[in-house]
Amino acid sequence: MKYLISACLLALTSTSVAHAQDDIIPNATGLIVDMTTENVLAPLHEVGLEASIEKFDGQDAVAVTYNGRTGYLIPKACDEVKCDGLMMISVINPAQPATHEQISYFNAEMNAGNAVLSAGTLYLKKYVVADYGVTRGSFLIDVVVFLSMIDKWYELFPAEE
Repeated sequence: MKYLISACLLALTSTSVAHAQDDIIPNATGLIVDMTTENVLAPLHEVGLEASIEKFDGQDAVAVTYNGRTGYLIPKACDEVKCDGLMMISVINPAQPATHEQISYFNAEMNAGNAVLSAGTLYLKKYVVADYGVTRGSFLIDVVVFLSMIDKWYELFPAEE
């Protein structure tokens, strides 16, 4: 994962972005047109992320683990043909109950997703809209951004170890 994050940053700053991304992310411009657990699991494994299909709140999800923390990718907007969306969600276990000020500060700093307090549980969330598909490269960058959001929460508000 650290390699993927470093490689993605290198690719984004490279003068030849398209070629650099092809080396890092196989078939980066290929489309994922159906956001099922099986379809999102394969690209994660191809870049070396630890991921498996599990249940989250009774729904099939892809669990992605990094730095001992887990994010779940849950297919959404599904019909009998395909799934047009993907909810990325992580349960956060803060050292102390999160305050509204902490959540507001985090949400102001994180444009890519948000923190939500629901029934006393703190979640970090990010949604991917894929009505017409999403490229494999963009999907993997979204996952990296989401996982970095989890790290950012714990960096700003450390949990007791």
